[in-house]
Amino acid sequence: MSFLLSLVGALFLLVTLAGIALGIFMSMFPNTRRPGAYFALWWVSGAAAATGVLMRDPVTFAVGLLCFCVAGAAFATAGRGFGRSGRRRSRRAGSSEKTTRENRTRRDAQRRRAAS
Repeated sequence: MSFLLSLVGALFLLVTLAGIALGIFMSMFPNTRRPGAYFALWWVSGAAAATGVLMRDPVTFAVGLLCFCVAGAAFATAGRGFGRSGRRRSRRAGSSEKTTRENRTRRDAQRRRAAS
């Protein structure tokens, strides 16, 4: 029984370390920087729970599991695209390539009208 518990704890620890590594890898790219950081931080508390299993300490496991659940909830709500105000973020009108092309066409037409 003791060997089986150690094996489960070691596998759980390997999975959490892989999750941390994936989060760090995700945070290297600008598009996934924030979700990657949240993902890595989420799995750090999972590593604490896995250490509790390896040490056969129910308190460490319970605290790590509780932190893992709270961090998972924070990760789930932070990844929905909401800013500080709670509203959805929208793209700026000038950031689109199509909008820029349309603005140039409008400006050129206005200049032609003004010149004639």
